[in-house]
Amino acid sequence: MRIRGRLISTLMACGLIPMLVIAAINLVNARNGNQEIAGHAEKDLEESTQANLIALRDLKLAEVEGYFGLIKNQVITQSQSPAIVDAMKGFHTAYRSVVEERELTDADIDRMRDDLATYYRDSFGENYRSMNAGRNASAIDRLETLSPTQIALQHAYIFENPHPLGSKHQLDAAGTRTRYDALHKHFHPSLRDFLERF
Repeated sequence: MRIRGRLISTLMACGLIPMLVIAAINLVNARNGNQEIAGHAEKDLEESTQANLIALRDLKLAEVEGYFGLIKNQVITQSQSPAIVDAMKGFHTAYRSVVEERELTDADIDRMRDDLATYYRDSFGENYRSMNAGRNASAIDRLETLSPTQIALQHAYIFENPHPLGSKHQLDAAGTRTRYDALHKHFHPSLRDFLERF
C-alpha cells in the first residue's frame, strides 16, 4: 500500500501543480484584462464628455453670436428710422441751450455737481460696491470733467429722478420746461419700450 499511496500522491501532484499554475496565470491575465478594459472605458468616457462639452460650447457660442447679431440689426434699423434721426437732430440743438433755458448760474452748477458727487458716492456707490465685489465706481472722478450742460442733465434725470436706482429709465420728463425735456418726454417712452422688449 505504500507504493500505491505514493503513486496516488505523485499522480495527484502531477495533475494539481500544473492546474494551480494555469489558474494563477489566468487570474493574473483576468486582472490585467479588467484593468485594461477599465482604462479604455475611462478614456472613452473622458473623450465622450469632452466632445459633449465642446458641442455645448459651440452651441452656446452660436446662440450668443446670434443674439448679438439680432441686437446689431435692431440698432441699425432704429438708427435709420426717420423718427430717431429727427430726435437726434432735435436733441443736438436742445442740448446746447439747457443751461441758458434754465437760467443756471455757476453757483447752481457747483451745487448740482456736489449733489451728484454725494449721490454717486452714497446711494449709487453703495449699490455699485455691493454688486461689484467692493470695487468703487469711477463716476465721482469723472464729475470734474463734465460740462455745465452735462451736470444739469445728470442732476435732472438722475439725482432728482424720483424712480429708485435700477428704474431711473422710467422717467419720461424731468419737469425742467426746456426744449430738451420736451423732446425727452416725446421720444423716451418709445425708446424705453424698445429697450424693455429687446
